[in-house]
Amino acid sequence: MGSGILQRDSTYDERRGENSRLKARGGLFREFLTFEDPAILLTSPSNFWMGIGEIEREQWIGKYHKLVTGIHYSWTQAHTTAYQEPPTQNSLALFATDQITLKKWDIQLAARQEMVNGVLIPPVGHISAYYKARDYLHFHIRGGRNYRVPAFGSPEEIQRSYQRVDGIKNWECDGLC
Repeated sequence: MGSGILQRDSTYDERRGENSRLKARGGLFREFLTFEDPAILLTSPSNFWMGIGEIEREQWIGKYHKLVTGIHYSWTQAHTTAYQEPPTQNSLALFATDQITLKKWDIQLAARQEMVNGVLIPPVGHISAYYKARDYLHFHIRGGRNYRVPAFGSPEEIQRSYQRVDGIKNWECDGLC
């Protein structure tokens, strides 16, 4: 199986105010894949075009509270020998994140509502906590729910729940280590 990614265009712009920041990103990508299955003598070269655009606003409410809201759009089209007409998928999502810092803790709540090819997907969310025990030791705990939309299929929801705990050791070195 071979693959390659060619990034054709990527833009980024940022406007900053006293208590807020507005970001805009966009890109156009092309990915090349070859699916192989020796058992059935299948070799299927394919490529995908994907365009992405996003606008995000960060708003600081005091020194220790940040609210992020935004909109995300993506377009994907597949070109492969498996389809007569290249399938296309359009996705539009609204998202928001609320982050509060309390001493050594960063606590984050997030939500996302997505529409795929005109079908509304159930909203998803997560909560996470990041604790800085020492300069060299951090802990990150996350939990939430997610839906995975099959690529180029009907947007039937596949619910996934997750929990995750990370212990992170940061190590920095000046000079030779």
